[in-house]
Amino acid sequence: FITELKASLVSATNGVSVAGNELVDAAIDAKAAEIDLMLKPTTLKAPISGMISHVFHVKGERILRGMPIAAISDPESKRIIAYLRQPVIEVPNTNDLVEITTSSQPRRVGQGKVLNVGAQLEPINPALLSVDTRRMEVGLPVLISAPAGLNLIPGEYVSLSFQPKAK
Repeated sequence: FITELKASLVSATNGVSVAGNELVDAAIDAKAAEIDLMLKPTTLKAPISGMISHVFHVKGERILRGMPIAAISDPESKRIIAYLRQPVIEVPNTNDLVEITTSSQPRRVGQGKVLNVGAQLEPINPALLSVDTRRMEVGLPVLISAPAGLNLIPGEYVSLSFQPKAK
């Protein structure tokens, strides 16, 4: 590769030989080392612990800086995203307590807090709704903390009971 680079340099300089020129040789060696580093496989370290849930690119594929390579998911749920369907009788407030009951057997019960309440009604993902509905449903998104001892699996369905603070 380096000899090809030197030959192209000779043709670029109109036949003037650059062989033996220490500065040119040093520049070519530096560029060759830089190219070798760019083509060398790189070890990736994840910024978080978890499980790889989706791989976007495979070995040998060229990617650009900033492109996602894999998605990493936390194996334990720390938050719950709930949608309050219409009609919303009472909008929960931040820090309201929520009783969380799992659907799996044996049922487990824990207590979480409302972390955030959406500003508007948003479309609910059709995968979360029953199959017999044909119209688009909207709901008020609510983010809830999940207690650590509940051991929820990401995507697990739960029942929620909001316990508003006394006024």
